[in-house]
Amino acid sequence: MVSHPYSLGNGAAVKTGARHATGEVLVDADGQHDPTDIARMLAKLDEGYERVVGARQVDTHASLGRRLANHGYNRLASWCSRRCGSFCR
Repeated sequence: MVSHPYSLGNGAAVKTGARHATGEVLVDADGQHDPTDIARMLAKLDEGYERVVGARQVDTHASLGRRLANHGYNRLASWCSRRCGSFCR
């Protein structure tokens, strides 16, 4: 098992895991997807695909409250990026 001394976030965890992986296939099994879907994803590799990415459906995504909050944060981040970007030009 690989771990960090303190939380560095999901992106750092995925990168660290990928760096320490020794097999031919990397599966990011962080609990967001049903583990039984891994076999279906691996079957796609056998069909000749080079990369397979799982995507959640709307009904398996976060709760409505979290989706609304994420939407609001995304809009705020976009607004800030546009506003602050104009100062940096």
